[in-house]
Parts: sequence; C-alpha cells; structure tokens
Amino acid sequence: MKPTLIITGSSGLIGRRLVEMLSNQYDILGLDIARRGSNKCRHIRIDLGDSDSIEMFFASLDRPIAGLINLASYYDFDNTDSVHYHRMIEASPHLLLGFLEHRDSASAPFIQAGSLASLQYPSGGEKLTPDSTRSDGPWVYARFKNECLDHLIKIAGEENIVELILAGVYSKYCQLPPVFHLIEMHRTKQLGHRIFAGDINGGLCYVHLDDACQAFKAALENNVPGGSYLVGEPEKITHKEMFRILEAYIEGSSDKIQIPLLLGKIGLKITNIFKRKFFQPWMLDYADAKFDLDISKTETVLGWVPRHRIADEMPKIIEYAISETDNWILINKMNRWHSRHWRRTYGH
Repeated sequence: MKPTLIITGSSGLIGRRLVEMLSNQYDILGLDIARRGSNKCRHIRIDLGDSDSIEMFFASLDRPIAGLINLASYYDFDNTDSVHYHRMIEASPHLLLGFLEHRDSASAPFIQAGSLASLQYPSGGEKLTPDSTRSDGPWVYARFKNECLDHLIKIAGEENIVELILAGVYSKYCQLPPVFHLIEMHRTKQLGHRIFAGDINGGLCYVHLDDACQAFKAALENNVPGGSYLVGEPEKITHKEMFRILEAYIEGSSDKIQIPLLLGKIGLKITNIFKRKFFQPWMLDYADAKFDLDISKTETVLGWVPRHRIADEMPKIIEYAISETDNWILINKMNRWHSRHWRRTYGH
C-alpha cells in the first residue's frame, strides 16, 4: 500500500505537475477549491481559507499521512489587502495542527511553499540567502507569505517546517503572468513596449516548473531538517538580457528608451485610468532590484540544482507564442492575476 501524501493547491500550476510526478509513489489527496482535479489523485474540493472545513476534513481522515505539501495560496496583482489573504492566514494553523495529529511519524515533513518576494532585495549587490531579512515589500502577497510562515512556526517550531522559497515559476508555455504580459506587450507592439523605467542592469531570478517540482520531491524524500531553502536559478536574468532576447525573436522590438522611475510610475498610472492594465506603478519598485541567489544550502541539504535557465528557455517560449498564438493565449489566460478572476471562478 502506497503512503498517503496531502498536496494543497493540487489543481494549480505546481500542484498539477507534482501530482503527475508523485502519483506512482504516493496515494495523493489533492485539496483544492477548484471544482475539478487531476485523475491521478483523489480530488477533494475544499475551501482552505475556512477553518471549519479543514477541521472536518481531518476529522474524516482514516489514514496516517506521510507528508503534506502546502501550495495553496491566494494571490493577485491588484495589490490590495484582500480578505482572502486574511482567511488563509487564519486557517493555516488548522491545516498544520490536523497534519501533526495524523502524520505517520515525527519525521513526516510539512513543506510550505514560500516566495522570493518575501525577502528584502539587496541594495549592494550581495546574494540573497535563506536567512536574508524578511520584508513585506511593495506587494501585499509578500506580507501574506511572511505572516503565514510566522503562524506555522509559532505552532510547530522552525525545526518542523520546511519552507521552499520559490523564485518566479515558469513553464515551457510561460504561465508566469509578468513574463507573459511582457512578451505580449512586445508581440502585439502595445503602447510603451519601447520604454523602460529603472536600472536596465537589474533583474530577477526564476525557476522552471520541472525544477521547482524536483525540489519539492527532494524535500519530501530526503528527510531534510526544518528551515528555509532557496529554490531558483542562482543568477538573475537582467532586464537588458531579457530585452535582447525579445528583440532577437520578435520582429520590430527595438532598443529601449530609459526613463526615470517616477516618470514611469506616472505613465503607468495614466495608462490605467481608462482600462485596467496588468503592469501597475507599484511593480516598478522592483525595477532596480538585483536578485542573485546563494543556493548552496539547497544544493547541500536537498541535493538540488536547477537544470534550466530562463535565458535559454525564453527563445523557445517566444517561438511558441508566435507559432501557436491561440493556444499560448488560452493557456496563459488560465492563470488568475486579477481579483475579479477569482470572483468569476469561485464566486467570492
């Protein structure tokens, strides 16, 4: 009989891939608010922001649990203090307590998905580490991630929580809203595609979906000690390099005109007056960031290193966007980035 594994957020981007990867080894209970789930797990529709629903689930559980991977999360790019953040923060202790009561051994891991956005980005060019200062930053989602982790640690102690701090997760189809909208801005020659506000030598770190899932698999199987681990490509891709790739593969994408951050924020505010756009003024607070990661702890303890580089994958992603445009748009529009998308899908 296969050991039982709980994956929350099992119908999401990472969850679906993890279920596919682990279903031969585990009997997976997939917990998600989505109406449908993978046929490779037992899909249980549940509101993970509702404490009573979580307690009812564990009360009905009739088997020990070998591990729990907590991917479930609310996020949007509206950057408003949504009630969904607060509901999930308040419910997260109930998820942990239910797991602790039903785990099959003291070594069964509770693996929490974290976010690179929850770390204060360095100003002096030093690399981020798992112990870097936490910061709520300009994005409300970062505060949510930090508060969730604090709640969990208060209950179980840091030694019982394995946090994988994820860089921006992308796939061979993109499926990462900021990168998708950046490519679309250039592919369709939208207003402002030639303008960049900020330090063009700044940049962010990313991690391929398959690499991210391999990190969760390693954390699950290697009996790793509690604590935080960075999961991302160690070197950032600079804005300059990203634009060079866009210019090489999209006809008509020319050199960028650089403007001051303040002017860029004013421009975005104006363009959003009549129609809500993806790119918002608050996002430019990340424009000067220079993320590089020290993943040595992850390499040593989890035995994990990324196999992909976004600089190598971007040309293939762009080629797919151009050659399979309808599918490209369909796949990427499935990724919720606006609060109204959540209301439309789940009714609240």
